[in-house]
Amino acid sequence: SRIDALRQASLKLVDSLEKKANGKSKIAVVPFTMNVNIGTSNSSMATGTNDPLFAGSKWLGCVQEDKPPYHIADKPKSKLQAYIWPPAPDGTTASGGFCKNRSNGTNTGYANLEEASNLSSKSAYFDGPNRNCVRFPIEPLTDRFNDVRNTLNALESHGNDGTIIAPGVTWGLRVLSPAWPFKEGNAWNNNNYKYMIVITDGAQTTEIEYQDQTCNTATNSGDPYEFDPANFGMGGKKLSGQGPVDNWTPYGYILDSDPFQDHPGSVYGLPDTLQKLSLDACTEAKKQVNGAGIEIFTIGVSSDTAPGTKVYDLLHSCASAPENHFYVTDKDSVDKAFDAITNKVLKLRLTN
Repeated sequence: SRIDALRQASLKLVDSLEKKANGKSKIAVVPFTMNVNIGTSNSSMATGTNDPLFAGSKWLGCVQEDKPPYHIADKPKSKLQAYIWPPAPDGTTASGGFCKNRSNGTNTGYANLEEASNLSSKSAYFDGPNRNCVRFPIEPLTDRFNDVRNTLNALESHGNDGTIIAPGVTWGLRVLSPAWPFKEGNAWNNNNYKYMIVITDGAQTTEIEYQDQTCNTATNSGDPYEFDPANFGMGGKKLSGQGPVDNWTPYGYILDSDPFQDHPGSVYGLPDTLQKLSLDACTEAKKQVNGAGIEIFTIGVSSDTAPGTKVYDLLHSCASAPENHFYVTDKDSVDKAFDAITNKVLKLRLTN
């Protein structure tokens, strides 16, 4: 499978760095779908981990992103906010269906807290506050290579409600940085070389284009529906009365609440919003700090990332150089991409 080929190539890279980088290398791993998981052991970094919406369940480690411009910044403006997918209206929609992750008729509870009996599952498809929270936490920058191997070996492929590349890039920046929230990174200077490999297998989407898009016709059976992004540390517009069209993301309801103020207007405008968001994250990560920045490599591993797609263009622009972007289709091309990356990284480290 793709994930097995990527895992083996990644483990080979770890072996090479451990053997040839003279004990001066550190590696981090940032699993992402459209959000990241900082790990429940880092609860002191976040507020809202005991929010009433977690009643009957618990916070599983994911975080929201700050309001712009701090949503892609090296250092967030304030303490992180625990990820919570708010309950949507429980009433019937115009199509006769229901909203995703619907409420118990109020703004403070869920109709079906499926996740409560599935907290150890690696799937994120269960209704509740942690719905779509990626279950694999970040491995912060470390020279304990066996910890990195254990993290890579534990990764599994599970379905999710969408893909956004920006959080993966932004948290890649944050684990490489010496600034809070993760402080393991060395200083920004020409003596420290920092690299990021961004890997994705799909188009950027909130998945809403595959749904009936009528949650905005549903209301609560009890308390009037309300969503205020400020309560989640986010920017954007309040929603009231009827539910959102879009699915939840770590930035809020991008289509309905418009946190970036770029007015996507409809489902068909979302791809352009997500494209700009992730390109901005890449630009921020490559920004020179004291003359030193991060060199980014990108790898697309499915037909959704092939030439002619928006994701191909994104990955090509995100990479620090054209030769740093790889489109792979099988194990052989995966191995060749990682060999090229390993050789370039080791050459730069050992000759400078």
